[in-house]
Amino acid sequence: MNDILIPPEITRICCVSGHIFLLAGILFLCKNGGFIFGCLLILLYITTILLWKCLAVDTFYRTVDRFMVFAVTVYSAVYFYALLPFYIYIQYLCVFIVAGSLFYANETWYFYCIEQPKIWEEYGEHTYLHPLIKMETEKRRGVVLRLDDKTQQLIQKYLYPIISHNRINGYYMNVCIHAIFVHLLVGISIIYVGVYY
Repeated sequence: MNDILIPPEITRICCVSGHIFLLAGILFLCKNGGFIFGCLLILLYITTILLWKCLAVDTFYRTVDRFMVFAVTVYSAVYFYALLPFYIYIQYLCVFIVAGSLFYANETWYFYCIEQPKIWEEYGEHTYLHPLIKMETEKRRGVVLRLDDKTQQLIQKYLYPIISHNRINGYYMNVCIHAIFVHLLVGISIIYVGVYY
């Protein structure tokens, strides 16, 4: 079974957009009182690049990257609370909520429209009830929402034929949404705070 989720030539988009965390990290390293946050952003940059160079199902880099995202989010929420005026802080929190929500929706869309049909193809059985498919599905599920049986049947019946012929476009859509709304939106917000506050 091939554990590579998206081909590396497509994930380069997220490798490039992840450089914004390096830029933000350098900015905060130079800022008075921002050394720890700058170090966290540079570590996030490193884990982002390592993860997106070869995006696979279950890797050490994926776990470390999720931890770094959590660490940066929590630290920035506390750090920016002390640094920013309240109305700017609320806007910053809204950016993080939007980015997190879009990340979750994008991961769910990717799993049910691309990854699960790929599992069906690999096992040659177009039923999600097959025990091997259920086991592989649980392995690859990650952070996505669990859908009920009726919804899975609808996906299998209507979305599988559409996506199976257009998987490369689905890969590009998934990676571009992640790059724009997770890397760039959050990175630009962090840089804005670093420059103006």
